[in-house]
Amino acid sequence: MENKDILIKVVPDINSFIRLNRFLLTRTKRAIMFFTLPIMFFLLGIIVAITGDVTEGIIFIIISPLFIMLCLSLNKFLVKRNFKASKFYTDENKIIYVIKDNGIEMKIASNSMSIKWEQIYKIYDTNYSLYIMQDNMQSIIIDKKYITENQASIMKALFEDKLARKRYICKTSKNKAIQYLTEVDAKQEESSVEEVKTDADEINYDVTVTTTMTFDAVIKFNYFHLFKGTNRVMIIVLPSIFLLLTLINYMSNGVADAIVPFVIAIAMIPAMLLVTRIFAKRNFKSNKFIASVTDIFYGINEEGITQITKGSKGIFKWSQIYRVYETKDCFYVYISKMQAFVISKADFKEGKLEEAKGIMNNKLTKKQNKLL
Repeated sequence: MENKDILIKVVPDINSFIRLNRFLLTRTKRAIMFFTLPIMFFLLGIIVAITGDVTEGIIFIIISPLFIMLCLSLNKFLVKRNFKASKFYTDENKIIYVIKDNGIEMKIASNSMSIKWEQIYKIYDTNYSLYIMQDNMQSIIIDKKYITENQASIMKALFEDKLARKRYICKTSKNKAIQYLTEVDAKQEESSVEEVKTDADEINYDVTVTTTMTFDAVIKFNYFHLFKGTNRVMIIVLPSIFLLLTLINYMSNGVADAIVPFVIAIAMIPAMLLVTRIFAKRNFKSNKFIASVTDIFYGINEEGITQITKGSKGIFKWSQIYRVYETKDCFYVYISKMQAFVISKADFKEGKLEEAKGIMNNKLTKKQNKLL
């Protein structure tokens, strides 16, 4: 085993994020849930067609593939929105990864993170990319077009050595050619990389707060996120469609045909809350990085907000923040449409909560500012 660190420089690519989300949706355990409903529609269509109305059965059969295509299209749309909303994924902000014997270091702009091998949930090795999962949802993406074939070979041996078989999963296909970086281009990239310095410890803060990430805080954030913005529209629209279908069936065929869509409409929101809680719990338990972090430090000043945890530092200017929402218990500082810092109000020292709000009110634009 070679001990030399492997340095990789990656340009953030929206197609990489789309491929990751499609992979997680269709080729991991999540695929069971993704394909269950279409299969049920398909089987129901066959049963209805054989035992009763052929036309109605065909409709159910057609719904099955349409549901899959709709989910994939919606997933692609949401990934694009999130990518465009993030202020970090630009050609100027190249992501630097350093693969070491004790783990992986990541640097982008003024942010850095270090992950030990024991903090990694799983690594999926595909033809196009390496997906280094921090939990069921979050992943580091390293496209293979940014690494050489020799680097790929060394990393595979390192992954097999450091991770158990169930945590390193190879899903490459021999029928597809893998596009690697040439050795010449790799040397040019390595020589052009400048060290990214994070001087978070040297910054003077007006307000400091140290908090912890608990499951209760995570579930409250997930419920908040579920009913926020465009998500709220979808949650209203879907039950409304079934309520409309209930009315149509009642007026045309009577009570019997209206019962099923009515029950679906009523049960949809509780079902969404239950599914959200299940996924949040699974992600929280699978995230070994969060489990290893006891305290999260936040420093706030006129320039922006800094987050420091065990093994990571992040310095975010106010112009790089997507939105800041305030509830009665917390601040949710969104750095993209999907990711946010959760800062508990109870952890602020006396008088500092109002000072932090004053800074945010002065520095955030009207679009960014969602404070109470």
